[in-house]
Amino acid sequence: MSPRAAPPPRRAAPRRAAPAPRRPRAAPPRAAPPPRRAAPRRAAPRRAAPAPRRPAPRRPAPRRPRAAPPRVGAGRGGVGRRPGAARAPARWGRAACRAAGRPVAYDPAVAHFRVQRRSPLPVEETWRRLTDWPRHGAHVPLSGVTVRPAGPTRVGTVIVVRTGVGRAGFDDPMEVVRWDPPAGDAPGGCRLEKRGAVVLGWAEIEVRPRGGGSEVVWCEEARLRGLPRLFDPPTAWSGRLLFGRVVDALLRE
Repeated sequence: MSPRAAPPPRRAAPRRAAPAPRRPRAAPPRAAPPPRRAAPRRAAPRRAAPAPRRPAPRRPAPRRPRAAPPRVGAGRGGVGRRPGAARAPARWGRAACRAAGRPVAYDPAVAHFRVQRRSPLPVEETWRRLTDWPRHGAHVPLSGVTVRPAGPTRVGTVIVVRTGVGRAGFDDPMEVVRWDPPAGDAPGGCRLEKRGAVVLGWAEIEVRPRGGGSEVVWCEEARLRGLPRLFDPPTAWSGRLLFGRVVDALLRE
């Protein structure tokens, strides 16, 4: 075998010339910004005129609490008069009481009446007749009286007056809240308060010695529930007439 011929020598590649350095491009000139316009000032909103102030309403002066009125009859014999309390004049009108600074003893709009009688009977006998409650029904038309509980009257005893015929009637229960029988020369007195749904009010009875005999003072306030005050004067007149006859009849027995 013949030997291979040697390859021809490689020519060196010509060197490239170095590129020319690039010049930095100048930035284009910026346009001047347009001048800023001042924003128009907004006018402040006008405040509405304040509403005229209304004058504050005048408050009424506080009322002074009224003192508890004395029990009716305290001026003429002391029915219901508290121990140690001074006796009131015989007649104290509403205006006179206010002018003198005294509590009003009664309300003219309420059916109030007073019955006064004298008797030759002693105080104990007069008291026994007036407090014999079943005998009252015998002198009041279309009425009957029952006592609960049965027995001697005392504080808490309930006296029921039934008025009417059959079912056409109503009950007038009265509770004894004060019971002071006479003792010696001391007068006796009792107070009954009506507890029913038809007749409202109270009654006070006093028996005291007078000139060898006795004197009776019966005070009562009665009114019918739902009845206008216009009928109070006739109610008081009829009550005075009815109970006056009852007292006269009991004292004559």
